[in-house]
Amino acid sequence: MTGHTFTAHTLACAAGAAVQRIVERDGLVRARSTETAPALQQSLRDALGAVDAVTQSVGDIRGRGFFIGIEFVADRATNEPFDPSLALHLRIRRQSLDHGLICYPMGGNVDGTRGDTVIIAPPYNASADDLDQIVQRFATRCRPPWPKSAVPDISRTRGSSSAGARKITSG
Repeated sequence: MTGHTFTAHTLACAAGAAVQRIVERDGLVRARSTETAPALQQSLRDALGAVDAVTQSVGDIRGRGFFIGIEFVADRATNEPFDPSLALHLRIRRQSLDHGLICYPMGGNVDGTRGDTVIIAPPYNASADDLDQIVQRFATRCRPPWPKSAVPDISRTRGSSSAGARKITSG
């Protein structure tokens, strides 16, 4: 017996297991990743090279397969991260979303507070044209000025019954 409609449903689990067997049998993810991922990472490096020439802020591009993280740093020589109050990862996400690209902002990757990394993870069935479009959209959104409205303003709420309550608003 299951507790929710879509969790641990035996038919859904059987279908998922069958799909995984086909993916493994036909090498769908492995083949696509091996063939295309290195070219995608190189395209990102090339496109972000122009950004980096201006900003000097790309610290590293790393990942596996189509799961690629781009780390942004204030000082490449020391890998010193940007001030956390800038929330650069959120600013890049906002610019990306505003121009049709979904990316994953990650803050605090250095010490839990400092560090800005943005992850792109295109689908494995993305065409070469799709990947080129992703790279170009991302590269053009990684340039200053980054919008201040992307940084949440966290302030204590007044008159709240919960002493530790916080209110998050976009400014």
